[in-house]
Amino acid sequence: MARWSCWPRVADNERTSSLAACNSHSKSVKQSTTMKKQIKGGEILFDRRDLPLVLAHTWHVVRRRRCLYAQTELPGRRGKYLHRMLVGRPGKDVDHRNRNGLDCRRRNLRTATRSQNLGNAARPSHNTSGAKGVCFHKPSGLWRARVTRQRKEYCIWSASKADATRNCRALRLRLFGEFSRH
Repeated sequence: MARWSCWPRVADNERTSSLAACNSHSKSVKQSTTMKKQIKGGEILFDRRDLPLVLAHTWHVVRRRRCLYAQTELPGRRGKYLHRMLVGRPGKDVDHRNRNGLDCRRRNLRTATRSQNLGNAARPSHNTSGAKGVCFHKPSGLWRARVTRQRKEYCIWSASKADATRNCRALRLRLFGEFSRH
């Protein structure tokens, strides 16, 4: 059974109907537009205007790499992600600004090229320096800041890890702009 609430959360005993409970609660809060839905494996956030789309399908959580996403099965097709159904455009990726794949509020979603979407990626799990894009190069004894964009690699060599981290952040900000993730 799906459980609905507004943001901030409506108490369980207040939900006579999902939309009615949300509307009555919203009068005391500035017309809340964010809704939650409990699905198997997690909880998705979405905008009120997307309620008909969310209600029209059965959703479940899937893990892709290190992120969770809301997915539905469409007849005769493979699974379709909620965020792609909301703002997806052919040939473009959909990026979650806060990197939470279950947060499908429109203000958290933006279209992006594959390169921009990768710029917003988390630090790899095998990273040992603790800084995204920074590693120690043993043969030279220097720290390397490396950023790749559109298959082109940019490197800056530094004597200290702190300098390499600072250089890498500046380079990533210059190359990816608002999609830059440190």
